Amino acid sequence: MWGDMMAKYRFRSVLAQVFEVPQDAAANIPRIEVIGTREALITGEATLLEYSPDVIRVASGGYSAAFRGDNLYIPAMDQMGMRIFGRIAAVEFE
Repeated sequence: MWGDMMAKYRFRSVLAQVFEVPQDAAANIPRIEVIGTREALITGEATLLEYSPDVIRVASGGYSAAFRGDNLYIPAMDQMGMRIFGRIAAVEFE
């Protein structure tokens, strides 16, 4: 299964280079933007795995990320992505 996922990723990565589009758009992986220490924006389909004021963990496309900090919350979430607010101290990729 892992081999199939990597083959699809490599194929989409090559397509992105050929057609000069961003890797995240072609490879169906989430895009994470951290704005200062108070906001993060995740675009693309993501699954919420853990939600507390200290940690928010999300997964998408075989990847996961944990946002750690204080007073973290999600004011908006839909199939296109989510926003995270609070004091973001760290982002860990797993």
